[in-house]
Amino acid sequence: MLTFPAHTRSTVSTCTNASSFLPLFKDPLSFLLNLLPTTKPRHSFEASSWFARWSIICIILHELVHVFHHKLPPPLSHSGRQFLTWLSCD
Repeated sequence: MLTFPAHTRSTVSTCTNASSFLPLFKDPLSFLLNLLPTTKPRHSFEASSWFARWSIICIILHELVHVFHHKLPPPLSHSGRQFLTWLSCD
């Protein structure tokens, strides 16, 4: 099994110069999840950014299953598609 050195948020930020363009949140995934719309967006441009974000969030959550349970997760399903359908319906 491969092991990787532990990196702190500040180390990663310094090495990638991420602090210059990304704000550092204590929990960025929760931050994004808390921004999820609870009502349908009025305009398509409000929904469009969530199409990219939601796909990435689903992939991250899928990978976290692997990390925390120390086993391979099942193949990525399309369970997140329901949210995208809800966003795109008028």
